[in-house]
Amino acid sequence: ELSNTVKFVKEYENIKFVFNNEQDDTFVYVLEKPGVLDTPYFYLNFLEDCSNRNVSLDDFPLTIRNARPNDEFLIKDYYVKIRRAFIDWKMPKYLRKRWPVICDKNNNVIYVPRYSKKYKINGKENFLVKL
Repeated sequence: ELSNTVKFVKEYENIKFVFNNEQDDTFVYVLEKPGVLDTPYFYLNFLEDCSNRNVSLDDFPLTIRNARPNDEFLIKDYYVKIRRAFIDWKMPKYLRKRWPVICDKNNNVIYVPRYSKKYKINGKENFLVKL
């Protein structure tokens, strides 16, 4: 750290200077029934089919929140720690703190949006993370 206001950050193949504005990006949103949420962190439209996000009507009310250190989710019949997935996806650290996960009525993580540096919006998404 160079000073109280500027930090030197190395993330994978990127090196940069960033202002140290320690803001708290903690959030929790509850969706009682299928609907639309437009937040500073994500956009969600579950008015129609949301099965592409591993969500069914039985899962409501949904909680959309930050990933927590011990969270895990099911991928192909085995559980993966979300923090391990973030590393495998080479997600920048600043995004990990604000990345949303969807939890069912029992607070089990049922969906984690996949991070990709090359992600492109096609206009048909019903769940979109705002970077």
